[in-house]
Amino acid sequence: MEKHWDKASPLRGGKYIYIYSPNDNAIYYYAHNNEVFVNVGQIINKGDTIATVGRTGLNAFKKRSPTHLHFMKLELDDKFYPKSVDTYQDLLKGE
Repeated sequence: MEKHWDKASPLRGGKYIYIYSPNDNAIYYYAHNNEVFVNVGQIINKGDTIATVGRTGLNAFKKRSPTHLHFMKLELDDKFYPKSVDTYQDLLKGE
């Protein structure tokens, strides 16, 4: 997690969050946030506001880039190796 970001920073994701979900043994990544409202070790519940969308990060803050969110789901295998998951259909359903 990174709650602070400066325009001179090389962090590509800017203010970002990784959230582990034991229910589906997955890690969720949210990048380019404007404000981050959670802390390391905090329990997150469905519906909690974790951040606001922003334009932080190496390229995201430039005028050519609109406000946006990078989202990724990584499922962990039995050796805890992360594998990215296509979440497009779930996002369309609002899940």
